[in-house]
Amino acid sequence: MYLIGDVLTDAKVRYPQVQTLLYVMLIATRKLQHYFTDHEVIIVTSYPLGDIVSNRDATGRISKWALELMGHDIRYLPCTAIKS
Repeated sequence: MYLIGDVLTDAKVRYPQVQTLLYVMLIATRKLQHYFTDHEVIIVTSYPLGDIVSNRDATGRISKWALELMGHDIRYLPCTAIKS
């Protein structure tokens, strides 16, 4: 899997899906820092990433990533149904 010029190693590919999504967001904020510092970023997802990032009981790599992601103006919105 490629993401913004970074290739996930075998160990990172085996992360649970929520951790993979958080890692992708972390790499995106590092690579595109000038966008994340100057603008509000809205992330639309079907996963409760906003709850995970703001959870104070998180441990390990999720807590380290959450601390770094909290420094940016990121708003998480749930994915809504698309009407046709």
